[in-house]
Formats: sequence, structure tokens, C-alpha cells
Amino acid sequence: MMTGHTWHTRHTRRPRQSRSDPSIRMVCADGRERGSRDLRMMPLACAAWVGALSAPRILDASTAPTEMPPVVFATIVVVVVLLVTMLVATVLFDTVLFTRCAAARHRSTVGKGHAAYVGGASAPLRRCLPMLLLMFVAGGAAALSAIADETVSRGDAASVMASERAGRVEIVAEVLSPAVSCTFRGSDCMMSIRIRSLRSAESATPSSAEATLFASGPGCMLQSGAVYRLTGKLSHSSYSKELWFTLAVDDRAPAPRLVVQAPGWKRAITLMQRRFLAVTARLGEQGRVLVPGLTLGVLGQEAIDGGGAMPGAAIVDPAYAEGIKEDFRRSGIIHLMVVSGGHFLLLESAVISMARTLRMHRVLIACATAIASLALGLCVYPSAAVDRAFAMSLLGACSLMLGRPRQTISQLSWAVIVMLLLHPRLAHSYGFALSCAAVLGIALWSGPTMKMLHAMLPAPIAKALAVTISAQLLTLPIQLLIDPKLPLLSVPANLLVTPVVSAATVCGLLSLALAWCAPQLSYHLAWLASCGTSLMEDCATWIGNSPYAMLPWVQGWVGALSVFLMEMLLLIACSVARRMRGGGDDPGADGVPYQPRRLDALRFWWRESKEMFGLGGD
Repeated sequence: MMTGHTWHTRHTRRPRQSRSDPSIRMVCADGRERGSRDLRMMPLACAAWVGALSAPRILDASTAPTEMPPVVFATIVVVVVLLVTMLVATVLFDTVLFTRCAAARHRSTVGKGHAAYVGGASAPLRRCLPMLLLMFVAGGAAALSAIADETVSRGDAASVMASERAGRVEIVAEVLSPAVSCTFRGSDCMMSIRIRSLRSAESATPSSAEATLFASGPGCMLQSGAVYRLTGKLSHSSYSKELWFTLAVDDRAPAPRLVVQAPGWKRAITLMQRRFLAVTARLGEQGRVLVPGLTLGVLGQEAIDGGGAMPGAAIVDPAYAEGIKEDFRRSGIIHLMVVSGGHFLLLESAVISMARTLRMHRVLIACATAIASLALGLCVYPSAAVDRAFAMSLLGACSLMLGRPRQTISQLSWAVIVMLLLHPRLAHSYGFALSCAAVLGIALWSGPTMKMLHAMLPAPIAKALAVTISAQLLTLPIQLLIDPKLPLLSVPANLLVTPVVSAATVCGLLSLALAWCAPQLSYHLAWLASCGTSLMEDCATWIGNSPYAMLPWVQGWVGALSVFLMEMLLLIACSVARRMRGGGDDPGADGVPYQPRRLDALRFWWRESKEMFGLGGD
């Protein structure tokens, strides 16, 4: 067994391995597992994302000179690229092996030279080759899944009819999400639907396409989970390949007709959401707007209950609602109005604490955590961030059931791979990308950033700043692709609202859970949540109205890439400066290295002054 700063191995004669090797980086000299440094699945997740993102573009650009179908051509291109890359990697590996062995024979030390090869300079290449092969497999699987999904979507009857720009069509569709207010295309609301069939006088053509439904008036009364027969117009989105269905509202069009009632559990969730929106409608103006956003993931003026009424929007000034939304965006805290992993972490912490108080077995704790996460994921408004957080919660429950510690980066990577294989179009979702980037940034850099800031600031402030800065390191370039403006004051804005976010979220979730059975108690909890959102509103108004809140930036990939490169250079500079000061991590050392803080000198001066004047010690 090796000691000091070396790594444990089973065979004492195995050559010393490098710390930079990701396959062994998770175990340190004292035998403890360092799950936060397990990055082995991250390259596979990146490869899967690249494959799912690029495959539709290859399909679009596939123009074969023969009559070969585009999907066949795109599939052949993907497979050939993967095979060529794997062949090049294998040839490179064999070339290095042949060169090393030939040099060893030339020195008449074949055995010694081969041993040097096995544990010497080419060992990283030998260890990286399996990772490269797995990356190609993950990327190829995601690319083929994306090609298959795109092919099925293009050949769907609904997509063909939308391309032909046909007139009115009658469809049978299932409502997938609750309605939210919308003024686009002259409609009052919109929701997601899955088309089951397109009907005509003669027959019904089956379909499985997903579309966005735009409706007005009675069309906003559609219940989530139910199946309806609708009449309207199918078309393609003006900026993407998404399908749009505009519900007809004139006198000649028949009203939506219920075909299949929503399941019982879906009706129960809809009732809970309606009761909660009715409770928040009794709050003050900012509470009616922000408490639903903090709890459900939809702002109060945008929420529409199952009865078609808009309790928040009916009594909230539209100018005020849009102004506060813009202030949240300019101040960089609009992410608080989206349900994310923070909600699931709060719920999991509460469930685990109660279960451990009752001394439950870890298998029961894991099952309770999974059930609670499933209930939360179903009760809030659906989004890509909710799906990602729910997938990671299930993986965390599995780790807990097996008695293994949480490994955030590994769970995130597995969640990304599985979700992209099942739903490749998530690779094009900005919401999914922002959610994954925030989690990855926090997992990678929040710890080192907190250590650096703790030398100058108290622990709570250092932790809040570290989480905010780490999350924005990767999300900022993606935000610039959406809106080319730098939120200069987002870090202090997040720091100011951090003390009340968790408490307000817990009160909001409790109010949602009790709204259907105890409306008065739910109202008091919602009022407590509105006290926290009031501080958020004041902070957003104060910082959002500052002329220095936003800085215009270069549009497109150039601006995003420039910011990303500057952030990486800053990280490298901080890492080099920390190592020059001797503050680098020592995986083999026990305890925490001493780092004096700036406030220690002030405390020492105050204690010595009190002793000098005879005022006592501490």
C-alpha cells in the first residue's frame, strides 16, 4: 500500500498512476470516496448531447445525388463518422504500442520496455481509449435516436397536413399541460397537446405528434389529461419545426367535445392547483403574481385554472405584472419563478429528516423520497427543468437505497443521457440546457469558490456567493444566446434574496398541499410566502431599475463563446494563484488546511485591547 500523496492499488507492483486520470480520481490515499470528483460519465453526457443536437442538422443537410431517402443517408453519415473516428483512435493506439515495443527491442530490453510502456507515458492513452469508445457509442445512440424521432415526426400525418397548409381539420387530442395565458396569434391561452388522430368524413388517420394549442374563450376550459375532439387549423411554427394548432372560435366551428375524461389522479391535481390559485387571489398584488410563480412555476397573471377563470390576472394590473417580470429579468433573479432542483432538495431534506427521526430503514427512506419527488413533479407545472430535477431525484433515491453517497455530476450525466435517448428534442431546449448548466457549475466550482471566499467573508455569505457565481459560470453564455445582455448586478441580487428563498418556497409548497382541504390554513401559509416574495420584489425593483443592471453584448455564438472563454481564463488564473499561494487541495492530507481570514486580525486586536485596559478576555 502506498502512502503520502499516492493512490491505493490492489497490486503493489503496479506502476504509479497519475492523479489526473479521471477513472481513479475518485479514490484518495485514505481510502475515502470522493464522489464530487467522479467525472467519468460527464464526457458521455456531452457526447450524447452533441449527437442529439447535430443529428437533425445532418438530416436537413442530407442531399444524396441518388434516390436514397434522407434518413438513410443521414444514418450512414453518422455511422461512418463514428467508425472512422474509432478506427483512427485504434490505429493511433496501435502505432504508439508498436513504436514503444520497437524501441524496447532496439535497446535489447524488451520486457523492461514493455513494462515501461504499460505504466509509462502511453498509459493515459490506453486508459482513455475505452472512454473514447464509450463516448462514440453514447453520441451515436443519441444521434440515431434523434434521427428516428425526426423521421417519425416528419412522416406523421399531422406534420404532413401542416406542410400542405390545409384548411380546417378535426383532430382528437390529449391535453398534456394546464393552460397559461397568451396573447400570441390573437389567443387568450395556450397549452401542450398530443394529437391522437386526424378525423375526416371517411376515416381517421392515427397520429402521435405533439403540438401547441392556441385557444380563446371556452377553449381555455380544457382540462389537463382529458381527450377532446377539436376543430381548427394546423401549421408549423414560424421559427422552429414545432406544430401549432389554432382552435377555431367562429360560429361555424363546433365547440370542443370531451371524448375521454381525465384520470382521477389528474383531476385531483387540477383541483389542488385551482384551489391554490383561488387562495393566492386573496393576497396582495405582488403575492398574487409571485407566490404562484415561486410555488408552481407560473406567474399569477399567466395562470388559468380548469374553469377558464384567471384569478390572478383578473385583478392584477397588466402593466404592473409585466413591469415586475421585467425587473426580475433585469436583476437576474427570474430563475426564482421556475420550479427547479431547489424545490426537490427542500422536499427530500424534509422527508429524510422525518424518516430518520422515526429510525426507518434506508430502503423505506428511499421509497418515501421517490414518492415525494414524484408527487411534487406532478403537482407543479411541467417544464424541462422539472423533468431534469425529478430524474436526478430518482437517481438520488436509488443511491440512498443502495447505501451509496450522492454523486451530483454522475447523477446529472446519467439523467441527461437517459432523457436525451428518450426525448432527443430536449437537446434544443434552452430551459433544459440552463438547468443542467446550473447544476454542473454548482457541482464543479461551488466548493473551491466557497473555500476562497471563506477566507474573507463569513460562511453563510461565502456559501451563497459561491453557489450564485458557480451557477452563472455556465448559464451566462446560454443566457446570452437568448438575450445578448450581461446582468451585471445578478450576483448581489441573488445574495440579497437568498435568506428568504427557502422559507418562502417551503411555505408555498405547504400552502399548495393544504389548499384543497384547509383553505384558511393554506391562505396563512401563502401570506407568509408572500412576505418573502415582497423582499424579492423590492430587490428586483431596486436593482432592475438601475442603469447599470444590464450591459449590451455581442449577439449570437460569438458573444456567448467570448464570455465562456473569459470565464475559463478567470478560473485558470484563480487556480494558478491559489496553487502559488500553497492553497491547493491535498487529497492525502487529513483535516482542513489553515487559511487565515481578514477578520481574524480585527478579532485579535479587539481581544488584546480589552485585556490591555482590563476589560476582561472574550
